[in-house]
Amino acid sequence: MVDESIQATAQADARAQTGGIGGRFVWPALLRKLERTNPGYDV
Repeated sequence: MVDESIQATAQADARAQTGGIGGRFVWPALLRKLERTNPGYDV
């Protein structure tokens, strides 16, 4: 139950910080990291 509470709080905090756009906010950074670590990756 404590883990669920912590996870729910973290998710609510992330939504507040990103204005609810979470994935759209993080995805470009993840793609840049992937390109740096594995140039020429195939999607």
